[in-house]
Parts: sequence; C-alpha cells; structure tokens
Amino acid sequence: MTSTVLIVEDDEILRSLTVDAISLLDLEMMDCASADDALFVLEDHPSIALVITDICMPGSMDGLVLAKVIWTRWPRLPVILTSGDRTIPVGLLPAHAMFMRNLGHWMHYIKRSGCTCRFSPSTTIAKAQRC
Repeated sequence: MTSTVLIVEDDEILRSLTVDAISLLDLEMMDCASADDALFVLEDHPSIALVITDICMPGSMDGLVLAKVIWTRWPRLPVILTSGDRTIPVGLLPAHAMFMRNLGHWMHYIKRSGCTCRFSPSTTIAKAQRC
C-alpha cells in the first residue's frame, strides 16, 4: 500500500506546485486549502503518513494549531510545518515534527528519506537529522 502525503496550503498556486513536485517522487498526494478541511481529510483517510502544512492560513485555525490537533488526535503522525515568513525553534516541536522554511528544504528531506514512503516518528526524524 502506498503512503499518502497531505499538503495543507491556502495559496492555490503554491499548493498545486507542491503537489506536482512531491508527486514526482511517486507518492500518493492529497491536498486541501485550510486546516479545517485537513481535519476532515485526516478523519476519512487513515492512509495519510505525513502532513505538510503552511503555518499562516486563514480560517478558524492556522497550521500550527492544526499540528497541535494532529499531535493530540494522531500522536504518531509526522508533521512538517512550513512558512516563508515565520520560524519555529526546533526545541518547541515534538520529535516527529519539523519546521522547514521553503519547498526546497522539504523536497530534499522527502527525497533523502528514501521515500517509498513508510513514515514513522522514529525513522522520519532520524532521516531528517541526516539531511
């Protein structure tokens, strides 16, 4: 069974480019434009193995709040938080989460992680630390 990556990004062009880029790695992709929509997708699709979310998004919650909900409801699901204008100190994130400033960083991480794509909290963070 192929693992699925969920992209959460409110900017339609950036979301489309991100989905296109990651799909080149032969991964199943799902995407949504808001954190609220992402929760519905997560509830309906247990095959999601990784969530990549922008931090700054409109709606009732931003990407950081979404990540906190994920860590509570799906504590083993890895989350990559991204932002072009914010940073998060590494010590504030759980072991199976990471922050990356742009598309290039997390594309490199996903490619280097050997993504056929079996994510687990321990292997995801270990592979990320080697990048």
